[in-house]
Amino acid sequence: MCGSPHNADFVALAVGRIPEAVPILVRITSPSGSVFNAVAIDNALKRHAGTVTVWTCGIAASAGSDVAMADDDIVMPENALPRAP
Repeated sequence: MCGSPHNADFVALAVGRIPEAVPILVRITSPSGSVFNAVAIDNALKRHAGTVTVWTCGIAASAGSDVAMADDDIVMPENALPRAP
């Protein structure tokens, strides 16, 4: 859910409960945040055996960009930040 203020513990627990074959869609809007939380969230998503798609809703800056850029599929509207390659 765009704008949810969930931390790495919440995300890791939620991802761990998703069956391996089920794809995950992450919607992110983050102006910044803790790099430690971003790394932990990214690692939790990478451990998931299924496909992980990250959709940047508006902005994924600073630590948020670490989560937005490191998964199987990355979706960014043309006006999202950081700019899609």
